[in-house]
Amino acid sequence: MSKDTNEVLERWNFSIETNKEVVEKGVSREKSDKKIMREIQAIMR
Repeated sequence: MSKDTNEVLERWNFSIETNKEVVEKGVSREKSDKKIMREIQAIMR
């Protein structure tokens, strides 16, 4: 937001997707923190 006008200058929307197995069976797949950080950095570029 702009400090002067309180106008929104930038907005981020995140879309989170999962597969059916996770939703139906509660099975989760874990990633290492290092891999997650690499993926976030790739998206930011």
